[in-house]
Amino acid sequence: MAYDVNITHFPYTLIGKSDIKFEVRDNDNKIGELGVSKGNVFWCPTGCSYGYYLSWNKFSEFMAQQGKRHNFKF
Repeated sequence: MAYDVNITHFPYTLIGKSDIKFEVRDNDNKIGELGVSKGNVFWCPTGCSYGYYLSWNKFSEFMAQQGKRHNFKF
């Protein structure tokens, strides 16, 4: 199932056929790339030829179980 995913802290944008990718760094070291698509969120660690993905439903469950609770002001 596809979801509408928007970036709200950039100009409001609907993710279409192309994924959004973020390069994630710890200081000057790239630790991986985070990808966001209509159907999944995915993570590819630096130096690996494979990555990991979760559907948005599984990601929501994972975050509720494993994430730290925080009041975000979006």
